Amino acid sequence: MPPSSTIHVCQSSTCRGKGSEAVLVEIEELASLIDNNLNCNVEPTGCLGYCSRGPAVAVVTPTNEHANRSNGSKSRTGRKTQRTSNTGIHVNINTFEKSAEVVKQATGVNPDLHNLPIATERRQCWLPSTQRQELEGY
Repeated sequence: MPPSSTIHVCQSSTCRGKGSEAVLVEIEELASLIDNNLNCNVEPTGCLGYCSRGPAVAVVTPTNEHANRSNGSKSRTGRKTQRTSNTGIHVNINTFEKSAEVVKQATGVNPDLHNLPIATERRQCWLPSTQRQELEGY
């Protein structure tokens, strides 16, 4: 089985205040809809350093080993270096579409958003009351 991608969802107090607990559940649900052979892990993590733009998510994907061998870069010492992973940072994850983009980057597959009957309710339960009121039209 090829190396897996890992999605790290920030659970610092600032991101939790912006709904990252719901984002974690949502991304887990979206990833579970994708073929298990893609082996995508979803994990909570500490602060990613994007507090003002949270919730924040980091996607770590393995790189193509052949591309690394042929495109290795040189370090300051002149030695070739090999990258073993790519990391993509996503911020302001506040819609299903943004969560789906995260899962797509990790797996290469667009999850079907129509198969999530309870995700909307979960997201609204975790949101701070001011954001819930905005969604409800108050």
